[in-house]
Amino acid sequence: MTAETISNPDAWLKAASFEVKEEVQQWLYRAPYGKERRDRILAYCKEGMAIPVNFRGCIVLDKDPDLKRLLKKGDLKRTKHRTPTMINSNMSITYVVKA
Repeated sequence: MTAETISNPDAWLKAASFEVKEEVQQWLYRAPYGKERRDRILAYCKEGMAIPVNFRGCIVLDKDPDLKRLLKKGDLKRTKHRTPTMINSNMSITYVVKA
């Protein structure tokens, strides 16, 4: 990512990867809550990756204490990305990204 994409949130969202890799899903969805998991989430997001939340098959923010804590501290932020599909032309998915 360039400095321009970081300063422009819309360009940054387009540059970030929104697919969660399978090996990441293993620790993200199955690891116990705690400091180790929060550290891995931060490291993952610092690489420019985004974690989809509140969507089918994804983490629900209200039920994940680690993500809630990182959001409250200001390390992560919530953002929406609009993705037109064949069914719904105005569908949006919420992602958690590095603040």
